[in-house]
Amino acid sequence: MDNTASQAHTTGLRAPAHVRSLLAHLHTLSLDQENQLGLGNGGPSINKATDALRSGSAQPARNFDDTMRDKFIALTEDKALFVYNMIRAKGALTVVEAGTSFGVSTIYLALAVGQNASSAGKMQSEARVIATEREPTKAAKAREHWKMAGETVEQYIELREGDILQTLRSDVPEVDFILFDSMLPLTCGHMIFADRLYTVWTPMVLPTLKLLELSLKPGAVIIADNVVSSKEGYSDFLAYINRTESPYSTVTLPYPGGLSMSTFRPMLVPEDLTERTSNLEIFAPPDKTGRAPEAKSHIRIARPTRDIGEAQRFYVDGLDMQVLYRVTAEGTAHDASGHVDDLIMLGWPDASWHLEFVLDHTEDAANACLPRPTVEDLLVVYVDGPIDRNVLQRLVNAGGREVRPKNPYWEQWGVTVEDPDGYRIVLSQRQWVNKEVRARWIASK
Repeated sequence: MDNTASQAHTTGLRAPAHVRSLLAHLHTLSLDQENQLGLGNGGPSINKATDALRSGSAQPARNFDDTMRDKFIALTEDKALFVYNMIRAKGALTVVEAGTSFGVSTIYLALAVGQNASSAGKMQSEARVIATEREPTKAAKAREHWKMAGETVEQYIELREGDILQTLRSDVPEVDFILFDSMLPLTCGHMIFADRLYTVWTPMVLPTLKLLELSLKPGAVIIADNVVSSKEGYSDFLAYINRTESPYSTVTLPYPGGLSMSTFRPMLVPEDLTERTSNLEIFAPPDKTGRAPEAKSHIRIARPTRDIGEAQRFYVDGLDMQVLYRVTAEGTAHDASGHVDDLIMLGWPDASWHLEFVLDHTEDAANACLPRPTVEDLLVVYVDGPIDRNVLQRLVNAGGREVRPKNPYWEQWGVTVEDPDGYRIVLSQRQWVNKEVRARWIASK
């Protein structure tokens, strides 16, 4: 990119002079590296390396890792400026960047959320970029760049290192904006294996989106890079966001490699749902009064799980629940399409509620139902007195993990444990009786 083009681009960015200079320098380094490697034009060095990778040879693969470990593979400047301005226009305060690399695009994201917070009169703690990176050397380099950018950038970034499906499993607030900064395949037809480049591998985009989906605010924007040049890698993701009745409205922007922008709009009840269900014999006849939920109605809390055995171990060994019912995929439970699931129901025999865990065997990744917990998905059990330490130890031994709750109230009055699927159970020493709580609340008004 020549200096004239670069100056024209940076007019769309509000940033201190030293940050502008830093970004210009980092973009130049990134482009120089891409040219040296032959990215985008099938350079001979990259072709040789990818051929070695495809052959399955271990030594060339290690050499390729070493070659790519210090490479930027950054979002191009024009795309980064578009993302920056989109975040500013939305007033977004919480952004997730899936694939941070050397943290170049993260600087744009942090500038945007910081400026949005300032414009809205929000505190610094109310705006953040959750950045993700699995390669420690890249994470360290990203932190160096953010430190060079200074407080206007650094204070808004929270970097999570490791497997993205683990680091984003918990402690994710409501999300306004997601950037999937993914890898660009070569025009010669060789696909660089993105897990070796330590950015987000395109097949990981859909599981990551599903993990974050329940944290998305209505109107949240999802940007995915190189959806045209990497369309095969993105196939599951594209099928998911473009499926019938998808909550996403998507357009592909004409940037090099393609840049998709999806807006999240939670689905309303289909217009014909009432008409369909009204024909079923689940309603009382028009001339009769039907039953309504009441205090003695039994409650089932159902959710997906990744492993029936782990769920059983946690709740049975950890909390002394019992298996009330179980059906396996080889059993008789199925829907009209023949779809089958494993499911197990757990609970205390005398309780007025129980838990159901379902393991979805759908082969189509775009339609599989997977656990998507947030930090506010809590099952609170009031034990009405001091908590037995042995119970906490049993839960941990059964595959749980003690965590700090988002709401300090639960830390004050109990202990929080994350189950193997990432959902949280709170053991509270307090007592809860609905009518007594309501009476106290009314009296205080």
